[in-house]
Amino acid sequence: MRFSIGKYFALILFCAGVVGTSNAQDDMDPVAIRTGGDAVTLSLDEAIQIALARGYSVRTAQLDIDESNALINETWGRLMPQVDVSSSYTRNIRSANPFSGSSAGGLFESLGFLGWLAFNEQARTDTDPATNPISLPEFIDRQTAGQAAAGAILDNNDNPFAVPNQFVSGVSVSQKVFDIAAITGAAGASKYLKRLNQAGLQREEQIIVDQTRKAFYGALLAIEQANVVAQSVARTGKTVRETGIRVAQGTAPKFQRLSAEVELANLETQLIQVQNGAAVALDQLKLVTGIPMSRQLSLIGNLESEQMNNFVTVDTGAAVDRALSARPDIEQARIGIELENIQMKVARGEY
Repeated sequence: MRFSIGKYFALILFCAGVVGTSNAQDDMDPVAIRTGGDAVTLSLDEAIQIALARGYSVRTAQLDIDESNALINETWGRLMPQVDVSSSYTRNIRSANPFSGSSAGGLFESLGFLGWLAFNEQARTDTDPATNPISLPEFIDRQTAGQAAAGAILDNNDNPFAVPNQFVSGVSVSQKVFDIAAITGAAGASKYLKRLNQAGLQREEQIIVDQTRKAFYGALLAIEQANVVAQSVARTGKTVRETGIRVAQGTAPKFQRLSAEVELANLETQLIQVQNGAAVALDQLKLVTGIPMSRQLSLIGNLESEQMNNFVTVDTGAAVDRALSARPDIEQARIGIELENIQMKVARGEY
């Protein structure tokens, strides 16, 4: 049986016929009036499938599983070789001169003559008659020839503050031989962490299914209540018209017509309330299933239980034992204890 909140608005238009509507309005399709033919039909099974695929809590639990896998890989990665590569380059555009701007600004340029002066001084004072003082150009030529013969390229800048261009690169490789904390943590996470998050996902799926069932049947109930009130409005409206005819003919008192009109007004107010309740129930179903709020829904289903033959009778003890052995949140608690024990071993392994 298909329910649509749209037909309640059509019934309001029908009830407005108490004060003079044409019979042509009675033939209008209430669903077309409400949704313009764009309503999405939805059964309970379809609602559950959509909720499991689009539910935010289920998607969060699935992401927790992905995160746990990444954490496990990261923990094992601590046991892999670590390779560090570094590189730096320094280029000196202009050498610093702390005496720049003063009378000693050309001091470093004159330091190149010190070697020539020292050579001549040694040539004059030594006891070797073959060594004699030489001129500055000859000293520079000899010095340049000696450096070329040695294959040395020297910086002629005698500024002690000058920094030559530098390019430095380095590679370092480190490998942990034994790390009890990392091994214990990685092994424990591989064994328990994924199971913990999978149990959490299973629990979220159970919660989503339960919430979807409640929201679906709650919406069906609210729509059926609005149906009942709408039918009462229609019957009372018919009674008001018939009573008006009898009053006009003088066969019924005016008080009877007034009572019928008051009852109709009360039912119309109640109809608006139950219609709003049905709309809220449908919005709650959209929220649980992740369906956009702008989408109109037309539910397919009935309020009669379709699984009466599947029910079994169990005692309290058996129900408790079943819950303790099958509920995912209980399994999560057990796994949490194991993870805490592993965490304790990891902490001990750090000392």
